[in-house]
Amino acid sequence: MKTRLTAAGAALLALLAAVLAFGQPAQAAAGFTVANGKLYDANGAEFVMRGVNHAHTWYPQQTSSFADVKALGANSVRVVLASGQRWTRNTNADVANVISLCKANRLICVLEVHDTTGYGEQSGAASLDQAVDYWISLADVLTGEEEYLIVNIGNEPYGNQGYAAWTTDTSNAIKRLRAAGFDHTIMVDAPNWGQDWAFTMRDNATSVFAADPDRNTVFSVHMYGVFDTAAEISDYLGRFRSAGLPIVVGEFGHNHSDGDPDEESIFSYTQANGIGWLGWSWSGNGGGVEYLDMATNFNPASLTGWGQRIFNGANGIRQTAREATVFGTPPTTPPPTTPPPTTPPPTTPPPPPAAHHRRPPAAHPAAHHPAAHHPAAHHPAAGRVYGQLHGGQPVAGRLPGRGEGDRRVGRHHRLDGDLDARQRPGGQPVLEHQADQQRVGGHRAPRGLERPARRRREHQLRLHRQLERCQRRAGGELRRQLTGEQHVAGPSRGPGHPAGPALGEAQVRTGRRPRRWRAGRPVR
Repeated sequence: MKTRLTAAGAALLALLAAVLAFGQPAQAAAGFTVANGKLYDANGAEFVMRGVNHAHTWYPQQTSSFADVKALGANSVRVVLASGQRWTRNTNADVANVISLCKANRLICVLEVHDTTGYGEQSGAASLDQAVDYWISLADVLTGEEEYLIVNIGNEPYGNQGYAAWTTDTSNAIKRLRAAGFDHTIMVDAPNWGQDWAFTMRDNATSVFAADPDRNTVFSVHMYGVFDTAAEISDYLGRFRSAGLPIVVGEFGHNHSDGDPDEESIFSYTQANGIGWLGWSWSGNGGGVEYLDMATNFNPASLTGWGQRIFNGANGIRQTAREATVFGTPPTTPPPTTPPPTTPPPTTPPPPPAAHHRRPPAAHPAAHHPAAHHPAAHHPAAGRVYGQLHGGQPVAGRLPGRGEGDRRVGRHHRLDGDLDARQRPGGQPVLEHQADQQRVGGHRAPRGLERPARRRREHQLRLHRQLERCQRRAGGELRRQLTGEQHVAGPSRGPGHPAGPALGEAQVRTGRRPRRWRAGRPVR
């Protein structure tokens, strides 16, 4: 009898619990969350980013870009902001407008501070602590938007110097944001200009994730020349999957001066494994990486080859993007657009407002980047300053936004193609024909680093020879006009070329080359 009463009591308690549970339905999470290496929206549906980077801080007038990328199928956009250390600070009102544009166009908004790019190596770059100060100053416009946006604390927060501090600094930045009341999903970028060739983020991601009291952090790697093989891509991303940690490719391109990233493997591996990505970049790149533009002059009707690939290619945005469920049932009419700018898009990038970063026009620049994408790629064997021009001065990074002095290793070659001038961080030269075999600290040098520079050098030599030929011809004609000398027949140099001066007997015997004429006088 006692047993029966006990069983009856247990059943009664279970029934009561069920009634109470029915009367108090579970509440949906306030915003995005992560679990088992996946990102979920506020409705509990898995969300996989398929979007692009947009250089808003350098092109604030291009507000129609949000509607344009949405119309092409994107479900998210990573928006470049400035905290004031390197570029003009984006105000609270401006950021609020960006969020409004993203929501109106049913795009998940990833906001990032770009001033941190290359901290420790890039002069004037902001620290992660300064980036957190900026986010806290935006609390009034960010609070309550947890369902629609993700906070990317700082873009590529370390270059190739001092990056060992990345783990502690990133953990502390997360803790400060949480203490300030931020409940958003937080995204953190890798050091080494975002490419993590030293594996600092990869090997310390578990401890950084544990430092977040909300356990709501996503890791972001930028894939350029360091990731030039399928094996490197699958190994890096696969380690996060095995550890149950969320990872996205926050920037990548189809090409770069630091090497040739294997974008096809990025597309296929991320699709097969449910990993999000954001390509660099919509438009506005400069500093030699204009090929990273997806649209010419922000015109969605004029997609570049890269734009066609990322939007319309296999495993691209149109095929794989799924809108976040927080926006409800997709509308039957196109998403709202904002009026086009009062002036047409510039045919050339506008001048930077004082000092753009690796991705604003000329004085600044990809992307990461996108876009001033991006000088993005400092592989240890890629060399310390091999993005230089005349006299070894650093050039702008990648976008009309990869600003001046953004010396990301591998972002830009020397114009003279002198690869022997490249130096590893340790000071050892990288020989031209050894780049494919060199290993530094166990890491392979990016494949094909020497090819673009060698082609450039050969092209310059051809131009130089052509110039010399033109000078010789002009000099000969001038000499003949001044002296009345008749043209002397000699050995022909081929169809279409007049015969040069005859070889002397001694020259024929010894094989000496004939003297050349320049500006009316013979020279050796």
